[in-house]
Amino acid sequence: MSTKEEWLKVPTAEIRFTKDELQNLILALVIAKDSAETFSLMETSKRFDNIRKDIVKIKNDLTKKEESYEEKNFGAR
Repeated sequence: MSTKEEWLKVPTAEIRFTKDELQNLILALVIAKDSAETFSLMETSKRFDNIRKDIVKIKNDLTKKEESYEEKNFGAR
C-alpha cells in the first residue's frame, strides 16, 4: 500500500488481548518465524518477525500505561 487512501480500503479488526495472551502470541510468532526459516521461507519469516515486533511494542506500551496509572493512583493517596 502506497497511499493513505489504499490503506483505508484494507479491512481491519480491533481485537482485545490480555498481557498474558500477548506474551503467548509473541512466543507463537517466534516459533512460526523459526519454522519458516527452517524451510527457507524468508519472506514469511520476515512477516512473522514484523508482526512480533509490533506486538512487543503494544505489550510494552500497555505495561508503561499500567505503571503510569499505578503511580498516579499511588501518589493520590
